[in-house]
Amino acid sequence: MRVGSQPLPTLVIESGWSESIDRLREEARLWLAGDNATAVIVVCWRSVANTDQVEGEVELYVLNGNGSPVLRQTEIVFPEPSPEQGRVQSIGLTRRMVLGSTISPDRDTDDPFDLRIDDLRWAAARALGFMDLVHAS
Repeated sequence: MRVGSQPLPTLVIESGWSESIDRLREEARLWLAGDNATAVIVVCWRSVANTDQVEGEVELYVLNGNGSPVLRQTEIVFPEPSPEQGRVQSIGLTRRMVLGSTISPDRDTDDPFDLRIDDLRWAAARALGFMDLVHAS
């Protein structure tokens, strides 16, 4: 996601079906090694052996205090967790992660910009249906 006239994105989402999770994680590290990206979300989908079912997970990578990429958070999309757990799942982003250096000086850079996993789950289940696939349960 590029904001304003920034030449590179501050928030990157890497999603893969055919790419391995290791490849997606390496791409996340490469994005964070540049000067602009502050967060990378990796979404990995995989089919359950010889079925029409799909599993999925989301990982959030950020830079630690030393400037090295680290995994901050992992959330399971499918199989869906209990309804109580599913309702509270989110990827914890901040205003700085989303907007980078374009934040107005009167705004708190640590304001939360949480992405709800339930919203992703809904959209993914719908998309899977178009491909004659279902989410793992």
